Amino acid sequence: MVIAERACALAELAGAERAAGPQRLEELWMETVRVASHAQQWTFTKDWEWLTSRARYALREIREETESAVCELVGVGRRSDARRPLVLFNPLPYAREQIIEVPWVQPRQEMGGHRVWDADGNEVRVQLGEQAGRVGAGDVLEAPLIFEAEVPASEPEEDTVDNGRLKLRLSGRGLQEVTDLASGLRWQAPLGSCIGDCKLFEMGPGILHIGPITGEISARMGTGRWVLTGPTRWLYRWEGEFHGHRVRQDVILDDDCAHVDFVTRVFCAGANGFFALCFDLPMSGEMHVDIPFGVEPRDLRDEPYATDLPPSSIERHREHQFWARSWASVSDGEQGIALITADGDRYWTYDAASGELRHILFTPVDDAEEGWEAWVTKDRMALGWHEFHHRLLFHKGDWRTADLCGESDRLRLPLQVVKPLGLEREPLIGQGDRLTVMPTSVRISAFYRAPQGYVLRLYESAGEETRAAVQLPAAFAEAVRVDFNLAPVEASVELDDDSLTLPLKPWEIATVLLRRR
Repeated sequence: MVIAERACALAELAGAERAAGPQRLEELWMETVRVASHAQQWTFTKDWEWLTSRARYALREIREETESAVCELVGVGRRSDARRPLVLFNPLPYAREQIIEVPWVQPRQEMGGHRVWDADGNEVRVQLGEQAGRVGAGDVLEAPLIFEAEVPASEPEEDTVDNGRLKLRLSGRGLQEVTDLASGLRWQAPLGSCIGDCKLFEMGPGILHIGPITGEISARMGTGRWVLTGPTRWLYRWEGEFHGHRVRQDVILDDDCAHVDFVTRVFCAGANGFFALCFDLPMSGEMHVDIPFGVEPRDLRDEPYATDLPPSSIERHREHQFWARSWASVSDGEQGIALITADGDRYWTYDAASGELRHILFTPVDDAEEGWEAWVTKDRMALGWHEFHHRLLFHKGDWRTADLCGESDRLRLPLQVVKPLGLEREPLIGQGDRLTVMPTSVRISAFYRAPQGYVLRLYESAGEETRAAVQLPAAFAEAVRVDFNLAPVEASVELDDDSLTLPLKPWEIATVLLRRR
């Protein structure tokens, strides 16, 4: 929804007539909030079916409104007798270089390969992703194209790969060793496990199914293979099985990047406990995590944990547990390791003594045959496949130096791929008609049109006083600082046509209402 409202606001400012306005976006926000109800694992079966059907439909509508607005902006179309255009919409007001994977239907094998050009007519290096279906003469296949977007190699040697920044060693049991070539840090997995191991922590009886941990299990063996072997992206896939559960994990390394991506797929056969992604960190230091509009330290040594606390404090029943919005970082001041999650729960655990960092993925619970819980949705048993995306980042300095708030945004708000339809027309957006924010420690939270005008919300993410400079996508006549309900507040803001500046205190959230001439 955040991406959709930004795309629609930019399109409308540029003069698009068919971009979704405030009333349409409010309808979609209402659907989003309605399907995000509290304690969904105790939703009755019929209510759950209604919620999930509405959620799927709302997601489709949100995506279609986004694509329609982007197509209006760039004015490109698609014909069967011409080159096929592809639009990458950046929902962040900061320039970015990124390797992107685009789903694409491949031509028949006898028609040759593929070529991609950027907007200036320069050919871009392309790698073909994992192909679906069998390969043979005359086949039309579904396979992604992988290439570098917004740009201003070698084959793996058996079980190792080096991308110039990191060196990885893998096996059929997953990622076994990482060497950070810049710092020399060498990280080895525990015996019989892997870096980023997916484990099941079984639980005994407890309040609202949060009981003491009674067992810790994961795959003892596995099988692995290379799926992609560069030069832009390497992908190693390993699979393991335990107690009827299955784990299939893709370990992904991109050229000249200091991060490793994990796509973890879990098949749950039924359990009472929680699945978690586990990292035995090779270093110690201070931990910091992000929260909505801020960053906090997490020193768990003096935190109170007890099973005799009241039911409303169930998160205190699990030792070393803490809350983080999207990332957790441990740094000694000179270097650090951060884990960023694109999905999964907001609960984590960290044992400073052992160095084990765990991100809780999901919590299946046993079925109930008696009482009111017998009528609750069976989906809370979490049977079947589940998929989660993480990024392990090796960085210099602390979380500020690494710009972890920005790194999280880039993972969680990726470039949006749009395949235009219809005839070509004049684009509505020019080279300068873009929303940009400086410095990068100032993050954008929202940009949308309300009945009163256009709303821009920013926040300071480094805990330092600064002055924000915003290049607006159009000229405005008035800028007013307002609260969350768009009521005016006494605060400084300066507007000069399409340039906006305002001072920000550490961690300050600023909402600005913009009105046009």
